[in-house]
Amino acid sequence: NVACFGETVTSERVAIEALHTFLTTDFDGGRHAARVAQLGDLDRGEPV
Repeated sequence: NVACFGETVTSERVAIEALHTFLTTDFDGGRHAARVAQLGDLDRGEPV
């Protein structure tokens, strides 16, 4: 996932709060969970 903030429309305080939320919120899986697991397998050198 990627977080982007427009410099002219987002204050530093709001950007920091939003980034903190983005980085500390647990991944809930959903339809992407299998692909995320495959990326972990690749990182460990396991076949996908």
